[in-house]
Amino acid sequence: MKQKIYVDGSGDGRFCWYNETRNTSRAYKEVGITNNQAEYLAVYNALLENEAELEILSDSKLVVNQLNRNWHIKDDKLRKLFDKVQQVIKKKNLKVVIRWIKRKENKAGKYLG
Repeated sequence: MKQKIYVDGSGDGRFCWYNETRNTSRAYKEVGITNNQAEYLAVYNALLENEAELEILSDSKLVVNQLNRNWHIKDDKLRKLFDKVQQVIKKKNLKVVIRWIKRKENKAGKYLG
């Protein structure tokens, strides 16, 4: 069964994911990271903690387009996070679709605390 997972990150280091299919969520905080790094970490943690076929929904055009290989990654820190995401997808043999959604449609935002 495909799981629908919303991810979100903020500029103050908070990030989270919400699995709508299973009605589960997880929130995190890491000091000294950017909004884009937080978005990547939300995706990464969602992949680590969920299985099978996943639909990841994010309001970050940058992260979605980089993960879908539509945009180049110029920032070294984002490149490392991109690589971590790709490694977990490969290691867990996940089927993942990553889609952009409008901010107001992102159900993960309420879990940022």
